[in-house]
Amino acid sequence: MPWTGLARLLASDGMAKKIMAKEIELKLLCPREALDRVEQHPLLRDAPLIGEPDTLENIYFDTPDLLLSAAKVAVRTRQSRAGAVQTVKCASESLGGLAVRPEWEYPFKGEFDFSGVEADAVRELLQTHKPCLTPMFSTTFLRRTRRVELRPGVSVLVMIDAGKVVAGEREEDIAEVELELVSGEASDLREFALALATDLPLLPFDLSKAERGYRLFAGEALQPVRAGFIQFGEDWPPLRAFVALAELGLQAWQADVHGALVTDNPEFVHQFRVALRRLGALMRVFEPVLPEAFFDDWTVAVKEIAATAGEMRDLDVMHMDVLEPMLKGKPGARRREMVGLAIDACQRARDRAAAALPGMTRGAPLLAFAQDLAALGQGESGRRLDRFASKQLARAHRRAVKRFDRAVRKPSAETSHALRIALKYLRYSCEFFSPLFETEAMMRYARAVSRSQDDLGAINDLHVALGRLDDWAGEDARLRVARDYIADWQSEKVEAQLAKALRRVGQLLRKSQPWSGESARQGVREARRRLRAGITLKSWSTVKVRSASS
Repeated sequence: MPWTGLARLLASDGMAKKIMAKEIELKLLCPREALDRVEQHPLLRDAPLIGEPDTLENIYFDTPDLLLSAAKVAVRTRQSRAGAVQTVKCASESLGGLAVRPEWEYPFKGEFDFSGVEADAVRELLQTHKPCLTPMFSTTFLRRTRRVELRPGVSVLVMIDAGKVVAGEREEDIAEVELELVSGEASDLREFALALATDLPLLPFDLSKAERGYRLFAGEALQPVRAGFIQFGEDWPPLRAFVALAELGLQAWQADVHGALVTDNPEFVHQFRVALRRLGALMRVFEPVLPEAFFDDWTVAVKEIAATAGEMRDLDVMHMDVLEPMLKGKPGARRREMVGLAIDACQRARDRAAAALPGMTRGAPLLAFAQDLAALGQGESGRRLDRFASKQLARAHRRAVKRFDRAVRKPSAETSHALRIALKYLRYSCEFFSPLFETEAMMRYARAVSRSQDDLGAINDLHVALGRLDDWAGEDARLRVARDYIADWQSEKVEAQLAKALRRVGQLLRKSQPWSGESARQGVREARRRLRAGITLKSWSTVKVRSASS
């Protein structure tokens, strides 16, 4: 994955020279009440303590306009039992909680000394702005450290931290387990983390304490994340493209699981499920180049994990998009009573689903997927990605046409839902492969598919809501009456909406597709010219979203 800011320069100057240290670590969040259980795990129980538990007091510095943060460089001082040290860290490559970052650490004698930073660009930046450095935020935490010898040649430090990040009057808990590789390979660290997370409520986490401190300093709330786009290399084989896209999906999955667990924002639950559904679609699109075992195992696993958030998301949609709109305007007493009964039942079910969510969103699957993804490699060259993409897009389009014909012949909630799923698959395929063609045309087409998908989604939302009311009613006569009232009130609108949605889908599917014909061939030639010239499209690893968008 690309580095950003000044850290990108390290590959060309300072990183070619020796550095003081290169951390390979994996961070795992842990509920504070479960931290003591970590040391009782069989893999840690007999591991020796490294020194006594120590309180680490850290102060992070930057310029008033946050130039170091913009360059992805962190400067801190640390006071511990061993004395005071200054540390400089640069941006990390991070995936599934595993981070690799350069670091320089020296004794601190009351004044910063950056002469030992071997990376020229980093040292020059720090020397230039040294007079302006000022404290931004602090972290204080108790650390307990154990050293685990997994096998000959493989050693890991396990650091269990409990404390706080403080920025002005704002503060945030620290409760995490950091695994740092002493000797061995990065895959050894992931395997060890997976063994712990299988038994403990540990969640891989890519944000460093410094990044959390900067967010707190700025007063920024956590925002939901969705997978973004990527610029493919000119000669990438399909498997390499899959791995790059899957890594983006993994980042979104991890970030949104965390947000769903620590906030009440329902958009995190939605984007968590979207990330997993996109990964499921991605694997189906790239099925011809994936190992059979990987495809079989992970398509099933991802679908099952997505279902853990499905209940909460369906209930949120039922409340916001089906029931609440019925109370707009000037509803009479009868409508308020019927909808109120349904909303109360929906809220009770949502509370039950929310209580069960932490147990269903543990970190082991994230770590396992990251490990299996890393093991896939890059694939064989020789198979052109643009030709593979055209074939898969045409396949997705044919599937949507078949589902459309069936929905027209037998319009129902079931056939319209099947069409909606086919459109979602087509839309995701367009988004995955858009950099290979005329990108704006591909994205316009994807947006048109999305609008049709949303039209059909509203019909499915009502169908799901009525089914849930059926399940909840049981012997409750009043709730059964409320269910029938809501169905009658919505029925005329839904029938008109389905007819309109099918007309729009028919018009869309008859249009010329932007991945076929001369215009597409011209787009491919232009995309390849950009790649040869080193020109990239706007790309990003993750995109913050504020609206409910799937």
